[in-house]
Amino acid sequence: MIKLGTAVFLCFLLILGCDRDSGPESTQVLADLEAISISTQFDPLAGDELQRFRGLVADARVVSLGQSRHDISEQLKIQAMLSRNLVSDLGFRLVILEESFSHGLALDDYVATGDGDLRSILNNVAGWYLWDTEEVVSFFEWVRRFNETEPQGGRVHVFGMDITAPALGVRRGAAVAEGLDPGSNWASLEYGLDLHAGDMWPQSLQRYSRLTQEESETIGKNLASLSEFLAGRAGGADATEEMRLAALEAEIGVRAHNMFSAAGMAAIGAAREDGMVANVNWILQRAGKKARAVIWTHNLHAARSSFQMPQLVEGDLVPMGVLLNRHYGSKYVAMGAAFGSGEFPANLPPGKRSFSSPDRHTVDGAIGALGFDAALLILAGLPESSSAHEWLSVEREWRMQDTSVFLSPLRGFDAIYYVDTVTRAQLTPLALQRHSPQAD
Repeated sequence: MIKLGTAVFLCFLLILGCDRDSGPESTQVLADLEAISISTQFDPLAGDELQRFRGLVADARVVSLGQSRHDISEQLKIQAMLSRNLVSDLGFRLVILEESFSHGLALDDYVATGDGDLRSILNNVAGWYLWDTEEVVSFFEWVRRFNETEPQGGRVHVFGMDITAPALGVRRGAAVAEGLDPGSNWASLEYGLDLHAGDMWPQSLQRYSRLTQEESETIGKNLASLSEFLAGRAGGADATEEMRLAALEAEIGVRAHNMFSAAGMAAIGAAREDGMVANVNWILQRAGKKARAVIWTHNLHAARSSFQMPQLVEGDLVPMGVLLNRHYGSKYVAMGAAFGSGEFPANLPPGKRSFSSPDRHTVDGAIGALGFDAALLILAGLPESSSAHEWLSVEREWRMQDTSVFLSPLRGFDAIYYVDTVTRAQLTPLALQRHSPQAD
């Protein structure tokens, strides 16, 4: 394992001293950074490393593990490594993905029973190519093996939290409603399900933009009626698990409709963040007061502070993490991701990507200038008087997906994990077939 020694910290100290808005050079910067640093190579954490990681998450009810991109192999491996520790050592029993709630139920069935083909399940989740990779397969195979040795009440459950692909859930909700209300026409109402064909939310957004106001209002009215009917039945003393799930999926349909109908990307984004938080809260409430969850998502959903994305939208954006932080307070821990350089091949989605070493004034570049291969930086508890605290408190440019955002590392995250060289996550055979040029 690589240790962040004196030479490494001196390099960081020089970076801070040269930056125009950094604090004064001092040996205190060295001491502060040395106290908050853990190095890792994707191996299970052990010894002092494990104890310091436990100190960060010991009292957490929700831990969000962010990603710079959804398709980096090394970051997926770190998420899996940290998640295994949270499950095995700290009793976390919920894994929540940035994935459609309804599509995630099949994945939970797999880790609970082992039924079905995991690669097929992941290939049929909503969206692009977020989770149908060998790195994710490996992790959920581990979850399945873990569950085989656990009693029923101690098993890990997997959920999606997203609202961007509601059609599957609305169909199920309408079918349940018809069963509860014989002779009704719930399943034949216009819910706009064809707008979500393919479960790719950018395409759904384009289709929504072509609706007339009357068409949109009809869809919204029907979804609201379905949601109200199922919510009433789910709240009864004789409500079954099927009713409760159907009520939630109908509610997600309403939230998704409101999101796709919103005016402007900021409003659309806010509706999505609100919807994901509502689903996380539902999952935790259902699991009980002692339940603990780890969330796999993008940095921009995990952050517990607002950020700016000037290339795409004006103003401050408020992510899911801010809302979770308000609800759970100190029991919410957010971990961000950063990386150095790498190459993605042209024959895999999203196509050729070349990531050169970032400027040292960015978050990725400043950490990269330290010169280590992989590390976890614990930011929580950094003394306010330190120069490092001052530098990390400023809104810094941070590489996110194929753009940049401006976000304060210290206000946004309790920790950052970093990998210097990144490669494309390994798509499963089914995913390669699905996303190959011949399949278009």
